[in-house]
Amino acid sequence: MGKEFCQSRGRLPARQRLLDMRMGRGMREHPPTPDIYLNLLNALPVPLFMADDKFQTTFANKSAYNALGYSQRDRLLQMTDILLDKDLAQFEANISQIAAGSDLGPSSFTAKRKDGSTFPAEFTTARVMKDGKRIGYVGIIQDRTNHLKLEDKLKKNEENLQTLFKSIPDPVYVNKMDGTAIDANPAAEKMLGFSREELLTKQIGTVDTPDEADRIKERVSKLKSDGHITFVTHHQHKDGNQIPVEVKATIIKWNGEDAIVSVCRDITKRINTEQEMQIMIESLQESTRKFETIFKNSPTAISITDPDSGKIVDSNDAFSQASGYSSQELADSTTLSLNLWDDKSMRDEVIYALRRGEKIYNKEYVFNTLSFFSPGYQSRQSKSNSFNDGRYHRAKRGRAITVRCTFGKRRIFS
Repeated sequence: MGKEFCQSRGRLPARQRLLDMRMGRGMREHPPTPDIYLNLLNALPVPLFMADDKFQTTFANKSAYNALGYSQRDRLLQMTDILLDKDLAQFEANISQIAAGSDLGPSSFTAKRKDGSTFPAEFTTARVMKDGKRIGYVGIIQDRTNHLKLEDKLKKNEENLQTLFKSIPDPVYVNKMDGTAIDANPAAEKMLGFSREELLTKQIGTVDTPDEADRIKERVSKLKSDGHITFVTHHQHKDGNQIPVEVKATIIKWNGEDAIVSVCRDITKRINTEQEMQIMIESLQESTRKFETIFKNSPTAISITDPDSGKIVDSNDAFSQASGYSSQELADSTTLSLNLWDDKSMRDEVIYALRRGEKIYNKEYVFNTLSFFSPGYQSRQSKSNSFNDGRYHRAKRGRAITVRCTFGKRRIFS
């Protein structure tokens, strides 16, 4: 196998040398003809011109004729056919600098077509040298119409984004990943009292109050880990005042590199509102406690009843004593199931008046109570399953009493 390996290694260079010899001999025996180069230049997709040392055009490819609206059967194009009169002097000055060895790079001019229409063009011209001597020039023309349209569109988009950035009512900061400031909008200037130039000298987190400084590294670390973060902190105004803010930060691409954009919202009003609401809640709770105390301890019998179902929502001790039912019995029942109304049409009359927005003051109604039942009867009733049976109540009720009542619009007081 070692012998075969050596033989294979020996054959490969020999074949390669043979191929090289054949290709070299082929090139010498069949050198490229001028027609080959001519076809190559005509196949180029960009307009190309060649000129002599006096910058008289000696060749223009097919793309050049097509771009300018000519046919290759037309006469040979010169720069005076392509450029506007106002641009000829500048073009000649550029050629003089190129002839002297300067590299001007692309130059912008207005080119004209055969039909008289024009388009923005970019000319790139270079010297053609042979044996250290300039023998002519070669130039490429590019139509910049679409390029300029794209540039204009990008410029407008950038202007729109800048307008949007500057119009955001909340402060916005853009920082590099190392914390260096990149940009800040006018809202940030207004909230902190610093100019944009001053803000751009600050590192991320340096607008935070000193007591928040220890948490900056922790927050940046979490931001890098999760890609976004929301937190509440305090920023310090130029005059030293502290401003509570909610910060929403995220990682974005800025000029192709990762950057941190932070949107901050002044939550001073929100905090004040929350504090006011807390005070109101505490005040309401205190008022509720006072109402419950007055309600439960009032010597006047009071009940709160759902006008639709007749369910007794709440009642005080005086109402329980007057009706003869315990608080639990009242809570589990309705005025209808307890047969409290001696005349149910009177209840319908009260409900109708309340629904019309009327109020009833100090009017007499008759109610049925258990207050005067004998102990034996109450005992029989407690053992019976017909406690809530209206007919049983009518046959065995204790006594009907006449009461002066006041009924509210949504709650019934009796």
